[in-house]
Amino acid sequence: MSEFSRLNKSLVAITLTLASMTGQANEAPDTLKQSAVISKLATTAMLSALDYAGDRIVAVGVKGHVLLSDDQGDSWRQAKQVPVTVTLTDVCFNTASDGWAVGHRGAILKTTDGGENWSLQYDGFAAARDLHKALEVAGSDNAFYGEMMVEDGADKPFLDIACLGNQAAVAVGAYGFGFSTRNGGESWTPSTEVFDGTQQMHVYGADRVGDRMIMGGERGLLFSTDIRLQNYQQLTSPYDGTFFGVLGSRSDQVIAFGLRGNAFWSADAGTTWQSATIDTRQSLTVGKALANGNALLLDNAGNGWLTRDNGKSYAAVLPDRSFSPTDLLQLPDGDVLATGAGGLARFRSIQLN
Repeated sequence: MSEFSRLNKSLVAITLTLASMTGQANEAPDTLKQSAVISKLATTAMLSALDYAGDRIVAVGVKGHVLLSDDQGDSWRQAKQVPVTVTLTDVCFNTASDGWAVGHRGAILKTTDGGENWSLQYDGFAAARDLHKALEVAGSDNAFYGEMMVEDGADKPFLDIACLGNQAAVAVGAYGFGFSTRNGGESWTPSTEVFDGTQQMHVYGADRVGDRMIMGGERGLLFSTDIRLQNYQQLTSPYDGTFFGVLGSRSDQVIAFGLRGNAFWSADAGTTWQSATIDTRQSLTVGKALANGNALLLDNAGNGWLTRDNGKSYAAVLPDRSFSPTDLLQLPDGDVLATGAGGLARFRSIQLN
């Protein structure tokens, strides 16, 4: 689809909304039942996200593609079995073997062998039913929205998943979707607090800050919860544009970034925010906290922006080639891999110190 060309998560959500409005969603159920095809073209197709599974790198993307690299990104092969052909938007691992991938139509996939084989653990049909029931039990004024989601079927994407260790993870996405598991995904619990608190706005990014999760989304949405997606707290937003990502730390340092080169930093876990100095008007779509304490943001044109002062100011750094990026992963040698429309780009470690 041409709507995917800019490859940021806001357009992913918009694309699905348009699809449901035009009736394309009626053709979509097969994508939750058809297995991904093994194809030589998979290694050059759009990749959405990547993470480490032990020493292996696992990347996910369009058409249910899951790629594996056992040589730090020099070569790639497809996973043996992926049961869906939906676009996968994010991936994370709690251990070298156990991880999840999330994507369109509310798909949550689970692997227990480091990404070689995957099973469909949850989908948008179950998510809508569980959320609707939870809203009714909670007596939420928004329970009728849950009923509408059941009627819509599996047309809402998960856009981000964070692995929290000890079989725990949280998945967030379009229209205030927020689900958590504490048992390795045997059950996924909807967060009525996130659904109600966000007023059904899209949530694009989440990261852990101390013992809390801080999340950002459309129209200046910033909020925090505990790691069970409970105890929702709205944060004062420094602007009213979309946030595409949040970078946190075990301390109270936080970076939030989004449209038109807007980036902000907080030294108090998001209670107050200050505007960063960054010389771009391109939207900032992805970011990564680096092992040396610096952080790297990428704009929609593929340019890198490095901060050495916890997000206060940024200097330009360039990859070996530029394209619209979707995710970042730091390698043991200090280089950083970027995924995107054209496969992979690399930032050399010498630039990132």
